[in-house]
Amino acid sequence: MAGCDSKIEAFNLNTTIEKTLSILSLLLYRLELKFDLSAHMAGIHQAIMDGTINAETIEQEEDNRNLQSKIKAPYKSHFHHACIYTELAKIKQGERDENTAWSFIVQANYQAGLTFGILSTYPGVDEEDVLSKLGRKATQARHSEYDPERREVIKLLSSPPSGGWKSEKEAFESIIEPLKSIINESLKTLGGKRFALTNIKKLEPAVKRWLSYDKKKREKGEPQIMVRQTYEKYSHETLSNPNNH
Repeated sequence: MAGCDSKIEAFNLNTTIEKTLSILSLLLYRLELKFDLSAHMAGIHQAIMDGTINAETIEQEEDNRNLQSKIKAPYKSHFHHACIYTELAKIKQGERDENTAWSFIVQANYQAGLTFGILSTYPGVDEEDVLSKLGRKATQARHSEYDPERREVIKLLSSPPSGGWKSEKEAFESIIEPLKSIINESLKTLGGKRFALTNIKKLEPAVKRWLSYDKKKREKGEPQIMVRQTYEKYSHETLSNPNNH
């Protein structure tokens, strides 16, 4: 009997999780017009931590998919479960419970495989799909006007003081003057064409709004906007958490 081929790569847990995330990224690219896997997974993580996602809700979603497959496109549930199990695997890996982590990542890949299979043969369309796409187009049209400002805010938030941002107020006060300087320089060199929020009275409340935590989004299971996500990523709470290193 031939022995095991030593040339066949045996993946460790970390490599397997990374490969699963790559698969999820590809899937999300096919499912969303403006995909952001890190933001999507951050929302999943938070929902697991606050109990919004739990064994009961997963089971209820499974039943709902089985009972209403003609109404709800089934790949949605499979993809959602793939993300949940991947995040659970990462959490258990951080807790050094590798056996449970392996169990979760195997389930995640199974769900991802089902998503690929169904999506490539019969994706299905439901009312939520149509409304979501219409809503995204309207939102993108409404917010794209301020994209340059948001990008600059994200850059500034990505360079926090030592230890990270301690509060939204500290972050706002630290970035608002540099942001104004960038916009003022644009007024001189580009005639203000690069930015829409050249009026300081409108700029400051907009930045405060982007920084603030959106409770309604969290209640709906939606990720925070990228400015808020960046603030949270570089906050003192996140950077001082040993589980994030």
